[in-house]
Amino acid sequence: MLTFTETEAISSYLFSFAAGDFQVEEAERDGRRMAMYHRETDRERLERNVGPIFDLHASALAWLEEYTGIPFPFEKFDFVLVPAFQYGGMEHPGAIFYRADLLLLDESATQHAYLGRASLIAHETAHQWFGDLVTMTWFDDVWMKETFANFLAAKIVNPAFPDVDHDLRFLLAHFPAAYGVDRTAGANPIRQPLENLNEAGTLYGAIIYQKAPIVFAHLERLIGEDALREGLREYLASHAYANASWRDLIAILDGRTAEDLAAWSRTWVEESGRPRVEVALETDGDTIARLAVRQSDPTGAGRLWNQRLDLRLGYRGGASNAEVSALEVHLRDAEAVVADAAGLPAPDYVLANGGGLGYGLMVLG
Repeated sequence: MLTFTETEAISSYLFSFAAGDFQVEEAERDGRRMAMYHRETDRERLERNVGPIFDLHASALAWLEEYTGIPFPFEKFDFVLVPAFQYGGMEHPGAIFYRADLLLLDESATQHAYLGRASLIAHETAHQWFGDLVTMTWFDDVWMKETFANFLAAKIVNPAFPDVDHDLRFLLAHFPAAYGVDRTAGANPIRQPLENLNEAGTLYGAIIYQKAPIVFAHLERLIGEDALREGLREYLASHAYANASWRDLIAILDGRTAEDLAAWSRTWVEESGRPRVEVALETDGDTIARLAVRQSDPTGAGRLWNQRLDLRLGYRGGASNAEVSALEVHLRDAEAVVADAAGLPAPDYVLANGGGLGYGLMVLG
């Protein structure tokens, strides 16, 4: 007979158990014991992967403990490799489930597969804090835990793959799909009401999986990395082993910035759609007299989207001056004048979203 000690409170959807003829691999990293349960019969494949799998979990745990300021919040850290598991992973505290073939890679695995494995492990490990330690109050905020996990997984994993253009990869993975929905009259907001849990499947789609990560990256850029990290630390500490909502987090972050995050959240998170963004360039001979960026609401409702943009000034044959071809502008009102552009060589064109992270219908100027 096995007797289990009482754990800290967790949400009921996070409880799990696995039954079957599993083998167990154990390891210790940084003083922490970990166990991996599996059904792999190819010993060579197992031995080739088991060390890196434990190492990836250990590095993700160490990074998250430092970032959050909170030690791993549960008593044990085990994971189960399930053949033909229906998802890539599921973040059950103390017993993360993974689809086995995503971690036990073939000898001929591509860089994409290695990056995918590292990202999946970092994602599910991040959930131990964001989703498990603090769980959304209701499923209208289910997008939060997924966005948190993806956002932090990228911070953990990307430096280990320096040959990958991560900014381009992010752009291609998120913007086309998000725009495909958000430009339409039937687009839904990121945060949607949910009356019945049986309808939770209707919440998922490009807006949660593609637009929400873009918006969260905007939030970090808007208030700064330090303010966001300290706000997330307060959020986790204040609601540990309990529930919290998106508005609880916004209230915490609002006190750490001069920006009106409640207004920012209403436009970006609680309403659908995107702005139309265009540039207005006035020249005086061969130099810029005035450069401004303007935004408008395609629906005619007069909404304004608060975001920071990276402009690019384009010249025939390349940049006239590499140091001044990129300019930052904070677009929060209907128009933002780019003061630093005055007196620069007149460009042949201006990209309002030259940095690639801006969101909206960008009109070439």
